[in-house]
Amino acid sequence: MTKYIQTVLTIAVHPKGVNPVFGEGVTHVSLNDEAGGYFVELRQSDETAENGIVRIDPNEWEEIKVAVQTLLNNAPAVDDTMLA
Repeated sequence: MTKYIQTVLTIAVHPKGVNPVFGEGVTHVSLNDEAGGYFVELRQSDETAENGIVRIDPNEWEEIKVAVQTLLNNAPAVDDTMLA
């Protein structure tokens, strides 16, 4: 029987009452890995957002820092057993 585990790779930071998937002012904080180790990625999907630009409200900054630290603290070590 295959054993399954949970790995959180993305956290949505958003104003209370705003849809965390596609709402305005939502920042998705993710861990990614392109075979060189983890890196943090920030994505926003506002219609007015420009490619390559992330706009962070000063009031949002603390929650983004907490999200990044949470992901890094809980990131599993990448080794061959994850791929098996």
